[in-house]
Amino acid sequence: MEDWAWGALLKPENQAFVRENLHQDPHQLILANLSMPLPLRRLLVSQIQALQKIKYKVPDWFALSGIIWPPLLSLEQASSSLTAAFKAQLIAGAQTCVDLTGGLGIDCSYLARQCKEMVYVEQQAELAQIFAHNAQVLGLSQIEIQQTNAEAYLRQRDTAVDWIYVDPARRSETQQKVFLLEDCQPNLVETLPWALPKANHWLVKTSPLLDLHWAKQHLPCLTNIWVVSVGQEVKELLFRLDSQPAVGDVEVAAVDLHPTREAVTFRTTFAAEEAASVGYAAPQKYLIEPWAGIMKTGAFKAFGQMYRLDKLHPHTHLYTCATLPVEWEQLPARVFEIQQVTNLDKKAVLSSLPDKAASVVVRNAPVESAKLRQQWGIRESDVYFVFAAKLHTDKNAALICRRLKPTIAPKNSG
Repeated sequence: MEDWAWGALLKPENQAFVRENLHQDPHQLILANLSMPLPLRRLLVSQIQALQKIKYKVPDWFALSGIIWPPLLSLEQASSSLTAAFKAQLIAGAQTCVDLTGGLGIDCSYLARQCKEMVYVEQQAELAQIFAHNAQVLGLSQIEIQQTNAEAYLRQRDTAVDWIYVDPARRSETQQKVFLLEDCQPNLVETLPWALPKANHWLVKTSPLLDLHWAKQHLPCLTNIWVVSVGQEVKELLFRLDSQPAVGDVEVAAVDLHPTREAVTFRTTFAAEEAASVGYAAPQKYLIEPWAGIMKTGAFKAFGQMYRLDKLHPHTHLYTCATLPVEWEQLPARVFEIQQVTNLDKKAVLSSLPDKAASVVVRNAPVESAKLRQQWGIRESDVYFVFAAKLHTDKNAALICRRLKPTIAPKNSG
């Protein structure tokens, strides 16, 4: 960042301008404040855009005055306060932790509160400069800042640390989005074989798109996988690697975080899924759709076995039962009462739908939800749902359902 820009961002009157215009359209601000030099206008509007983007994602940082924000692209991969706090719990009590891909520094700021010594590593000089400033604002001046790339830092490190955290950049040299580890920076497929002994434990964050079975085969000394969701939307995958080979099977946990309730956790293992058995049946009175995080774990048979549910089809990950479990409100799933089972014909579906309104969900059927909605001409609903799904007979059907709303927060599973 140029000296003039750095100085401008630190001026109280410019910080006040940013806060006073948080609810304004950034593009209109560029055009409206003609008395302000254009470079300054663009600089301040970039800060407004950043604050608008992270208001709910990182509310604790949003509430602080004096935080400086990098370009919007650098916010893209940043963790939320909820997911950063979860990661910090995993390393609690550590002596030393190194964040190899510091970036904006949200994860680093949370990890630093759980260990005695924290090192922030970032190859981009501007990001390192910004975080050095923000660390002071956050009261974390003890964090050591290293402006270098991950591989260079690891090669010069001659003593092992307790934890290394790494979130490889998921943009290619041409700024295309990537998610395979060999396409990210640092390339952990090449780095881990020689760098693993640099820490007793590694915590690796990846895109939710990464295949868990691939990770099990290619990440050395893997002990734990966490599928981390916020409000039932999968946000990231976390992998714990130890410096020594793991004993026993890898534990896989789907963790759903929420700002107003305790986290909900579903635990399984790869071996448990292989050993599990589940029945297949025609739709009964109730339909159960596991949360997205559980689907990502691949525990399709284990989920059915745990809750004594039948599946509709080996590749249709929906479950059914005649009688709900006693504590059905604590299921990590959406629960529906089946009103009607019919074919995918428009007339048959519409005759079963009150007010011609429903959400359309497709599971293992050769159709698209948007096309079905258009074809049927129905409005959105959060009460009635139509599931277009393949049944155990290999026939496609429409399941007209009414969603049952749980009245209490789910407890941990597993």
